[in-house]
Amino acid sequence: MMALGGLLLRSAYARRAQITDFRREMQREAWRQQARAAQGLAPDDRGTTTVIRQATWHQYPAPPESWSHTTLGSLTIALVGGVIVGLIVLYAEYSYFQVRWPSSRN
Repeated sequence: MMALGGLLLRSAYARRAQITDFRREMQREAWRQQARAAQGLAPDDRGTTTVIRQATWHQYPAPPESWSHTTLGSLTIALVGGVIVGLIVLYAEYSYFQVRWPSSRN
């Protein structure tokens, strides 16, 4: 158990270091853009927009919608659920009244 905790802690520290490096790089990029603006130059096109453009190159299609999230799937779940609840209520009524009603057979 302690080994798992150690692995998770090491992974968290590594991720935190990655995030810190990313933030530093973003701050440096912002300073570069401010320096370019102070010199009267056009903004450099290698900042965050480059990252966004690269991310759009690797878009994947969305997974197909689950059957339970479709209209027919929702209706099917509601119907099956209603039948199950109805059977439970019918069994409960039968078991309750079977004991309390006198039998007509004599």
